[in-house]
Amino acid sequence: MEFLSVMASETGCALAMRVRPRVSALIRSRLTSRFELEFNERARTVVVKKSGYIADRLGRSIGILAAGTADLPVAEEARVAAELMGCQVMTAYDVGVAGLHRLFGPLREMLERGADAIVVVAGMEGALPPASKQH
Repeated sequence: MEFLSVMASETGCALAMRVRPRVSALIRSRLTSRFELEFNERARTVVVKKSGYIADRLGRSIGILAAGTADLPVAEEARVAAELMGCQVMTAYDVGVAGLHRLFGPLREMLERGADAIVVVAGMEGALPPASKQH
């Protein structure tokens, strides 16, 4: 866990993913006052930053679409990582479960706002129906 503070000392911030709440608390307990810790429970991410650190804005815009609520942890993980890399992030969650038509509005808005890339988290919503066997 010391590597997070070492990395944050060198670069200004460090990101750990798939972190359980008790591990987040342990990391927090070992940090000095030179660092800040942000734990996102839904994304299961920990960001350790030098106090006052602000990510450089890269001018890139990322859209994140998530089909259903089961996809939110992965979508939030992507959001945290993109923001830490200096991207502006637009999100639209729970857009696919009730029908494909729910996707069009948020997708159009992201494209109109100039999204440079779009991350789609679809889980089982993205599964294709099995091909039927013909004999």
